[in-house]
Amino acid sequence: MAGKQLPSGPTSATTRANIAHFRTEAGMTYAELSRELERRGHLIPPLGLRRIESGERRVDVDDLVALALALDVNPNALLMPRERGSSIDCAVTGYSGGPLHTAMAWRWATGHLSLTRPPNDSSSFSWQFMKRVRPAEVLTDDERHEKRRTWVSTRIAVIEEELKAEIAAVGEQDADPSHQWEMEALAALNVADDAQWAAAGYDPAPPSGQDRA
Repeated sequence: MAGKQLPSGPTSATTRANIAHFRTEAGMTYAELSRELERRGHLIPPLGLRRIESGERRVDVDDLVALALALDVNPNALLMPRERGSSIDCAVTGYSGGPLHTAMAWRWATGHLSLTRPPNDSSSFSWQFMKRVRPAEVLTDDERHEKRRTWVSTRIAVIEEELKAEIAAVGEQDADPSHQWEMEALAALNVADDAQWAAAGYDPAPPSGQDRA
C-alpha cells in the first residue's frame, strides 16, 4: 500500500505563485508554456499547468527544472520568495529554527548561510558551510595557469601599494625590505609548476582533486 502523501508545505505555495508570476510576466498562456515544455522534452499538459498553479498538482524536481528553463529563470527564482529583505518574514518547508526573513532564505538558497544553526550564531556564516556546499571547480591547465597569473599580479600590486605607503611614512632607507623580497618570490613562481605552488603554501588554482591550501 502506498504511503500517505504529505500535505503541501510553504515552499510549494511559493513555487506555485512564482510559476504563475513568471508565466504571466512572459505573456504565456498555459498552452504556450506546455508547448515550450514539450519542445524541451518534458511535457506538462495545459490542464496540468493550471492544476499546478491552483495547488491541485505537485511539482517534482524534473518539473521544477524544466519549468525554470521554459520560463527563462533559475530554479531558485521559482523556489524562493520574490522579495528579499530583513523585514519580510517567510516560511520554508522543513525549517523550524525560529523567525525567518526572506534575506536569510535567499542567503541559504545561494549557499552563503546555514539555516541549521541559530541566526545569531556567527558560525552559520562560516567558510566551512560555503566550502561544503559549493561545487568542486575543475579547471583546465590553461585556466589554472591564468588564475595563478592573475593572483600573482594582484598580490604584487597590493604589496607595491603597501610599500609606497611605508616609504611615504618612514622614507625609502627605513622601509621593510621584506616587501621587495616577497614581490621577487612571487614573480619567480612558474604558473605551470604545481610542485612549486604546493611548496609556496598557497595555490589559488590547485590541480583537480586538491583543496586550496
